[in-house]
Amino acid sequence: MMTPSLRPTSKLVGPQDTCTACFFQRNANLLYILRRAIHESGPDENQTFGHCFVCVRCPQPGNGEPIPYCRGWWPSDPSGGDYEGDGGVIQADHDEQWHKADCISIPKEKALALRSYIYGYGQHNDYQVINQGGRSCLGYCTDVANVLDFKTVHAWGNYTIPGDMQIPTAQWHQSRRTELLPSEFTNQIWTIQMTGN
Repeated sequence: MMTPSLRPTSKLVGPQDTCTACFFQRNANLLYILRRAIHESGPDENQTFGHCFVCVRCPQPGNGEPIPYCRGWWPSDPSGGDYEGDGGVIQADHDEQWHKADCISIPKEKALALRSYIYGYGQHNDYQVINQGGRSCLGYCTDVANVLDFKTVHAWGNYTIPGDMQIPTAQWHQSRRTELLPSEFTNQIWTIQMTGN
């Protein structure tokens, strides 16, 4: 069983923090990105652009099985280059592959506000991989972190690729590849948060 590393912070979990938000990144391939930009074709976008998405886990009312709310920002037309800006769509990302996760504890009120923000994200944004007018999946994760008042660090600004975004104040961090689904990992972190184990 994988044990996430616990970042040393002065206040790991506040008394009202009953929910968990996890930011997942699947590494991008810079050479593939450049090749795709030049040829407007090339390797599958899952191998090229990487991905960033967010899962939120809160207590489930009653005895129902808790299911994390995992959503990512995708181009409406995944076969396009998406360098100029395109339509975007929020999709469920419960079973996406990932290489890195950063998690934080949040109060339920913030989790509900975040879900509302994510729900309306596509009405206010276009998809664009270079974040020059539209928002990439990494731009989306940055926007979500801003809603939660958590700082993100991007090595190359708007040109940072998935896998390279840092969240210095994350309370839990996992950078070893595992076979856990995002929902399973988020559940595990939430259990650690609630029980201390």
